[in-house]
Amino acid sequence: MDNIKKIIEKLYPDGVKIVKMHEVVNIYAGKDLHPKRSFTEFLTDKPQLTPYFKTKQIQNNNFNSNIEHYIKDEELNNISRFDVKPGDLLFVYAGTVGKVAICTMNGVIARAIAKISVIDSNIISEGFVKHWLLINEKYFIENAKGAAIKKFALGRLNEFKIPIPPIEIQNKIVDILDNFQELTSELISELTKELLSRKEQYHYYHNKLLSFDNHKNHNIQKDFKYYDEKVQWDILENLIISINSKIKIDKKNYLKEGEIPIIDQSKEFIGGYYDGEYYISENEVIVFGDHTCILKYINFNFIQGADGIKIFKNKKIIILKFLYYFLKNNINYDGLYSRHWSKIKSLSIPIPRIEIQTKIVEILDHFDKLCNDISKSIPAEIKMRQEQYEYYRNKLLTF
Repeated sequence: MDNIKKIIEKLYPDGVKIVKMHEVVNIYAGKDLHPKRSFTEFLTDKPQLTPYFKTKQIQNNNFNSNIEHYIKDEELNNISRFDVKPGDLLFVYAGTVGKVAICTMNGVIARAIAKISVIDSNIISEGFVKHWLLINEKYFIENAKGAAIKKFALGRLNEFKIPIPPIEIQNKIVDILDNFQELTSELISELTKELLSRKEQYHYYHNKLLSFDNHKNHNIQKDFKYYDEKVQWDILENLIISINSKIKIDKKNYLKEGEIPIIDQSKEFIGGYYDGEYYISENEVIVFGDHTCILKYINFNFIQGADGIKIFKNKKIIILKFLYYFLKNNINYDGLYSRHWSKIKSLSIPIPRIEIQTKIVEILDHFDKLCNDISKSIPAEIKMRQEQYEYYRNKLLTF
């Protein structure tokens, strides 16, 4: 990389030539087609038909070949100038503005996509233009206009400036960045698979440990060195003690920072904060969202956020964390906005011996921690690799 910089400084002591895009490339917008008039009834892969490329074909700056629509043969004569082929550079200028990809198959592009073709490949390469557009993605996004759908005007793209180092240098830069991008993409893909695999493993053991046979026998798998034994069952409302809050904080009064966490039925573990003297002080409780079926295990002081939650602790016959894990494994949200507690309170709950409950909780706590650690570390690793790629890209494309 330093060698590239030195060569450029030697050949161009006053800096490389800067031109406007329209001087070195041609930019063509795609075309919107009528869904009923233009497309065939086939939505699966049909090699003999012409695919229609929409913005979803350009994801993570790669070309996505999963095609939803194919064009009727009788329409092709009217839209031939919107054809693209493998190797063409595509730029999204409306909607997901700034996304770029190299096309990998023949087809026709939608209006939100522009095809960029170099005028003279001895002066500039598609690969170099691609990386130059990528490094300026933030600029395109910030300068897109429009209310419902943001657009970056193609007239402005034509006037956008681009450096022109020697073609040999361009090719070298493109090789380095393409290899780096490919390695980064592969690593991100593998890390994402690892994260999904670990979560599946966690859910597998979670289900295995909390499975009971026909409400009669609790058969904890031999993997965990347990044995068959009969267990007692009872409904949820007989195993808990409800807790009522004297104060409920309305959403409009949530603070971003404060002394006391607010727990409500939202997906966020902590909804907000509140400054005041009153709070719920229990060693541990379960919070159930009556409308959302969200479950939260709380072991710190908090205050209730608005209405719609049920707060309860356990009776001595059952460990609260065991109850939390069982409920989490057996309550499924139906997606309807209604009260769910009236049904949930009658859910049958197994009550194995306290020693077995304790062991199950220990195992699931361990898996939960491992899963959470991986969930934090893998996205952090992905972010670091992406930033590393962007760092070298910026250095190579700074003239």
